[in-house]
Amino acid sequence: MIRSLGIVALIACSSAVAEEPGYGVVGIGTESCTQYLAVAPPDHRSEKNHIVYGMMISWIQGYVSGLVAERSLDRPKEDAIALPAFEPMKAFIDKYCRDNPMDDLQTAAHIFFMDLGMKGKWGDAQPKKP
Repeated sequence: MIRSLGIVALIACSSAVAEEPGYGVVGIGTESCTQYLAVAPPDHRSEKNHIVYGMMISWIQGYVSGLVAERSLDRPKEDAIALPAFEPMKAFIDKYCRDNPMDDLQTAAHIFFMDLGMKGKWGDAQPKKP
């Protein structure tokens, strides 16, 4: 009986470990869209908000740049893509966060990355939350 319980516990633990994501997200990308919108222009209201907003935008740009670079390693000619300027990215993130305030910035950035692919570069890729 005890041996059977031990086997069941071992199987349960191994299943839980198998479902964990293959990477972790650290830094300001773990902040919520609600927090992003609270510091985004025109609501800077303070120097601190201006700095935090700059950190958030920089994190998003770095995250998306890394995804594009990683994807282009597999198929550089097919997947080459130029990242858009700041304003279109900001407009996308602002709208996504207004529509999904409980999501984190990593999710918003990932959906933005997937949206870039939907513009004809990556075939039938569909945006999904990571």
